[in-house]
Amino acid sequence: ASGKYALNSAANVETFSWLKANLVDTGLTYPNPATTDRKTAFADFGAGKAAMLNGHPSLIQKSKDGKVEYAVAPIPGKAGPLKSTLGVADWVMAFKKNGHQAQVKAFLDFAYNKENTLKFDELYNLMPVTQDTLKEMTASGKHADLEPFFALLPSAAFYPLGDTSWDAVSAEIKKSGGTAVAGDPGAVLGDLQKKAEAAAADK
Repeated sequence: ASGKYALNSAANVETFSWLKANLVDTGLTYPNPATTDRKTAFADFGAGKAAMLNGHPSLIQKSKDGKVEYAVAPIPGKAGPLKSTLGVADWVMAFKKNGHQAQVKAFLDFAYNKENTLKFDELYNLMPVTQDTLKEMTASGKHADLEPFFALLPSAAFYPLGDTSWDAVSAEIKKSGGTAVAGDPGAVLGDLQKKAEAAAADK
């Protein structure tokens, strides 16, 4: 919120320490969460082998395919369920500056046309990215399984995608962030903070 990275905040260190002591060290997670791919966790959830995880709507279809009963709940927090969720954003970009504007516009008009986004979202059970598609999917009654996710869209928080240092920082987090539940959380997050500050200074 301050516009600066705070990866080693006291709250983050406390969180990773709690996860380590209460989930990892007690054997309630994969033996080494730092090296566990989320695809493995998603597949295990869809097969009824993982009890709970923080995922996205694609897990609904995996659960149905695996005939696994599931429920959707808010993310647990220290003082109770979180009131917001983490949003995921992807980009559609055209890379030639001031070039092919008419063609780019035609493509985007086609891609984000309600009929086309609706087909795409329904084919893959995805969340809508336009207001008219959200309205259609909410009103149709065909997407009851997605309604808990629809309700969270307005309050979703996102990674700092507009910050040009984020790609480098994100890569570092993916590389070593998981080790914070194996060793010393303060040391791991402190190292990540230094790398984040360096990346922000280089942008």
